[in-house]
Amino acid sequence: MEDKILIVDDAAFMRLVIKNTLVRDGFHNILEAEKGTEAIELYRKEKPDLVILDIAMGGMSGLEVLDELVKMDQKARIIMCSSVGRDGVVKEAVDLGAWEFLVKPFKPEKLSRMVRDVLACV
Repeated sequence: MEDKILIVDDAAFMRLVIKNTLVRDGFHNILEAEKGTEAIELYRKEKPDLVILDIAMGGMSGLEVLDELVKMDQKARIIMCSSVGRDGVVKEAVDLGAWEFLVKPFKPEKLSRMVRDVLACV
C-alpha cells in the first residue's frame, strides 16, 4: 500500500513545492490542508502515514496542531517545517512529539531524505 502524506501549510506555494518534491520521489497519495483545524480533521479521517507541518500559520499554530495530533495518535509521524529554526522552537517541537525539524528554505534532497527516513521507522 502506498504511503499517505499530509502537507499542512497556509502558503499554497510552499504546499506546491513540497508536493512536487514528493511526487518526483514517487509519492502520489498526498493530502493538503491550509489550516490547523482542517489538518486535524483530515488526520482523523484519513490517518496519513506522515505529516509535514508548518509552524507559523494563521489560527492554530503548527505547534498546537502537533500537540493535538500526538494526543490523537501517539504514533503520529510528523516533520515540522518552518523558517523559524531557533533552538527553543526546535526543542519545543521535538518535546511535543515531532520526529524531525526541517528549516526553510530547504533543499529538495534534504526533504526527500527526511521523508524516506521517517517513513522507514515503524
